[in-house]
Amino acid sequence: MRTGNYMPHPGLTLLVVLAVGVCWLPVVSGLAEAWTTGSIYSVSAIYATSRGINALVSVLQGTTIDFPMVNIALGEVLDPVNDLIERFSGVVTLALGALILQKIMLQVVSATAFNLAVSGLGLLTIAASAMQRPSFTSVLLRLFLLTVFVRLSLSLVFILTASLDSVLLEPTDTASHVQMQDYQNSLRGLNMMVSSKPPLQKDSDRLLDRLSKLSKSKRDYQSQLAQLHLDITFMESTVSVLKSRRSLFGVESAAEQSANAELNELRLQAEEFSSSIGLIDDEAAAVFQQMDKAGLSENPGAWTAADIGKLFAWKELVNAQLESMEDSLSGFVDSAMTLLVSIVLKSILLPLLFFYLLWWGSKAIWRYEHILRTKLP
Repeated sequence: MRTGNYMPHPGLTLLVVLAVGVCWLPVVSGLAEAWTTGSIYSVSAIYATSRGINALVSVLQGTTIDFPMVNIALGEVLDPVNDLIERFSGVVTLALGALILQKIMLQVVSATAFNLAVSGLGLLTIAASAMQRPSFTSVLLRLFLLTVFVRLSLSLVFILTASLDSVLLEPTDTASHVQMQDYQNSLRGLNMMVSSKPPLQKDSDRLLDRLSKLSKSKRDYQSQLAQLHLDITFMESTVSVLKSRRSLFGVESAAEQSANAELNELRLQAEEFSSSIGLIDDEAAAVFQQMDKAGLSENPGAWTAADIGKLFAWKELVNAQLESMEDSLSGFVDSAMTLLVSIVLKSILLPLLFFYLLWWGSKAIWRYEHILRTKLP
């Protein structure tokens, strides 16, 4: 240990004041925080695009298109996309977490409390050197330089990463993201085409549906006719009772006349319902005759010519969209891989490299030995 009277290095106070002043400048942390916030937004947008593609692929893979002469295997076409986008989303999630962690670290070192700690360490360092305490001065100076280095170097890490991103990566990332969005729009178009399958009606289905409706109508008429028969029986009994109560001269009473009129009305309704049931039976017989002539009784899956035309027109649209997507698949894969490498580079690899340099610099600072000069006699 050195003995004698000591004085601080002539530039020590100036160094502390300048370092503290730079730490309090908002522009340094402001630039770094602006980049981290922008990166989080851009990576979040890319993640949202990837999840949207994944959702559309899942829906389309669960769609079965299997009709006579129309069989389209969506799963075989979209399987490579599904595998790629699953892995892509996982890596992007990790990168997004890394960016959020970096933003939290930046907020910690740029907080007022951290700047106050730096200022306090600087004042203690100057005070220790003024009180001629070399051992305390050396330790406090190391701590001060270390905190200043951490405070500024973290911001510098993000500023350097932002510079590399804006110069080398951002233009390519934007173009790749646009290409991914174009592929997502193609998937949306395919999903709309698949969902807009033309309404089809087989001959047998149409005739069987007509028979079902006729059968329901017949049951309704029969139910109402049964009720009418009960009402007629009751009304006939009422008329008989009223007739037995006629006066000596055999004149119909008003009640008997009203009951007879109502009985006649009920009988007319019963005749109409019976006639309607007969018409339904005739129409049902005609439908069965049509099915027999068309051979639909033995082959109930027959399709109409209009059905087949609609199916083939729809198939051509879906196939054209699938061919377009197959042609753009290589471009989509290239864009996804380019984005993946770029995101990992700027959110994980470059910060890790700079953090390693930060760790190396911190160790160098801690090994620093500050030599105090002895006062001149």
